[in-house]
Amino acid sequence: MERGGALHPSARGSPGTAGPGDGCAPVVLFGSGTAGALTGGLLADSFGLTAPFHLAGVLVVLAAAGVAVVFHRSRRPRP
Repeated sequence: MERGGALHPSARGSPGTAGPGDGCAPVVLFGSGTAGALTGGLLADSFGLTAPFHLAGVLVVLAAAGVAVVFHRSRRPRP
């Protein structure tokens, strides 16, 4: 068993996985969370406290419809 000083799997030296790209996902995730909170706050301030919840409900329904369309198209017909 190899015992190295690296704790994170991507820092163990596997070729092609470590590098500047490893930092992109956290930046995008935390940045989008911040942008979403700011947008929701501005929406609530402009249109009332329930407006972000109504918008989120509409977006969830649209996402579910998109997933249903994708899975319906990719399903094989039964013989």
